[in-house]
Amino acid sequence: MPNVSRRNLTRPLRRILALCMSLSRNRQAAFDRARVHAIEAASRAAFAAPPGVELTNDVLSEMFLVGTPEEVAKQLSDCMQDAERLGCEQISLGVPTGPDPMEAVELAGQVLVPMVKGGTGVSV
Repeated sequence: MPNVSRRNLTRPLRRILALCMSLSRNRQAAFDRARVHAIEAASRAAFAAPPGVELTNDVLSEMFLVGTPEEVAKQLSDCMQDAERLGCEQISLGVPTGPDPMEAVELAGQVLVPMVKGGTGVSV
């Protein structure tokens, strides 16, 4: 493995905010998919809510960008403001994308991004 140190870097490290998203036209389906993902991730110890916490929609909203395009646009706009304040250059939206990944990608590109584009200097 190569020796990586600060002096060997040719450019500064970038700050990227990675967010999990569950997006769907069907609000309940988006929350259901986020809930399944949270349970799966907890079983792998990737992350978990504190023991005994019920995965309600409110708890899932703290863990994911989740809901309809309008709901996720509001959440993403808030995150973009935080990302800009923290000096992030990019936001990465990741799994779960939603109950239907193709629908989520379509909604993200055709509905979500246009709703929030231009709000900050952070790229989506």
